[in-house]
Amino acid sequence: MQNTDKNIRILRDKLSRIGIAEKQLDDETILSSYGINKYGQICGIPKTTPPTP
Repeated sequence: MQNTDKNIRILRDKLSRIGIAEKQLDDETILSSYGINKYGQICGIPKTTPPTP
């Protein structure tokens, strides 16, 4: 759980630095929308949509 808390803190810091209003987003939304790559940079997580029948 500590790793998740650390990731949220890092993501909120990086989002605020680039001007995204992260205070309106809850923790689950942030974790599902953004991630940290292996170089420590913020990156978007692609959303997958189920195929339409």
